[in-house]
Parts: sequence; C-alpha cells; structure tokens
Amino acid sequence: DKKFEQILEICSRAGVRLVVVRPPEFQRTYDENPEAHEMLSTFLDERVASFGFEFIDYSQRDSFPHAEKHLFFDMHHVNENGAVMYSEQLSSKLY
Repeated sequence: DKKFEQILEICSRAGVRLVVVRPPEFQRTYDENPEAHEMLSTFLDERVASFGFEFIDYSQRDSFPHAEKHLFFDMHHVNENGAVMYSEQLSSKLY
C-alpha cells in the first residue's frame, strides 16, 4: 500500500503518464472470492485516480472473456491466444 502510493507520487511529481492495469483472470478466480476481488479493484481505482492516473481493469467480467478456458494457461495467466486478444484490447486503449 505505502510503496504503491510512493510510486504514484514519484510519477506524479515527475510528470509521468502512468496507466495501472489489472490483467484478466479466469472466471473461477473471481467466483471464489468476489468480495476480495472487488475490494482490490476499488482500492486500485481510488488510489490511482487520486493521483490523476488511469486504471484499466481487465479483471472485470465485461472487459475480457473470463469464462473462455481456451484463453488461459492457468487461473491467473492467459495463454498465447489470450495474450494476443489481451494485447490487442490493451493497445487500443493506450494508443
């Protein structure tokens, strides 16, 4: 928490454009503990916004096809096909 805020503060003072991204996770990860999932997303969103930076949350259900097992290597990592899709989506938001 403190180290994260220090990074945000350093970037803000230096005029760095910072975009914080939470990557996609397989649907079951969310389903196992939706409260913790939402708490982390809320924490990140609030902290990042308080410094004027952008937070992109691909862990949310409507941002990526989380239930498509063929896009994931494991619960927390996309495979090659998922990486291509994720990279295309992310690059379209960044540029």
